[in-house]
Amino acid sequence: MSTHTDRVQAVIEAFNNHEYETVGAALADDSTWVDIPAGTIAEGRDDVVEYLKSWHAGFSNARITDPTFIAQDGKVAVQFVGRGTQSAEFGPFPNKGGDFELTAVQVYSLDESGQITHVDLYYDTMTMLTQLGHMG
Repeated sequence: MSTHTDRVQAVIEAFNNHEYETVGAALADDSTWVDIPAGTIAEGRDDVVEYLKSWHAGFSNARITDPTFIAQDGKVAVQFVGRGTQSAEFGPFPNKGGDFELTAVQVYSLDESGQITHVDLYYDTMTMLTQLGHMG
């Protein structure tokens, strides 16, 4: 695996373990994280870390599992299965205690020093909300 892939894998493991300092250390100061389906953009290291914490606030056991990595030209694409149980309100959605399991993709951009500068996150919102019991 490339150094960039190793960095992304370490960030995923840190997210799964709620190790936000480790995640923050891998981010460039001016990093951005774009949640495409939600239309959310977190800008700057602290904002990105708070965005990631919000997933665990709504799904305390949220995990990225079964990742597959493709690296090329300073980018790492990760296809994975996201899993979790809703444990609190998440955005406008009340806690229904439902489980989700869905395939998602993250595309990381890294600079020459290996710091993460940008991430785009893609997942199927309708599938997630249906599994959680918020959609029919």
